[in-house]
Amino acid sequence: MIDKTSPTPPQDPKKHEVPAHITKHVVGPDVKVPESYQKAGFTENDYKQYLNNLLKTIGQEMDKITNKAIQALKEQRQKIESGED
Repeated sequence: MIDKTSPTPPQDPKKHEVPAHITKHVVGPDVKVPESYQKAGFTENDYKQYLNNLLKTIGQEMDKITNKAIQALKEQRQKIESGED
């Protein structure tokens, strides 16, 4: 049984502000370039840029998945509250 007296759903995730330390995706100075990347010609700056881009891409994909899940839960909640489900 669903408790309809529960708090309202969270705010729209698009309006949610992510802390600056998470959005920067900065790789620290202590990162060492693996030997295989060195053999491929990666410099330390190339490798850090690669890692930053990787982290940014992963974060964006996780945001997409999270937003889809939140939207599905909102729709489910609306159906339940309207008595459709």
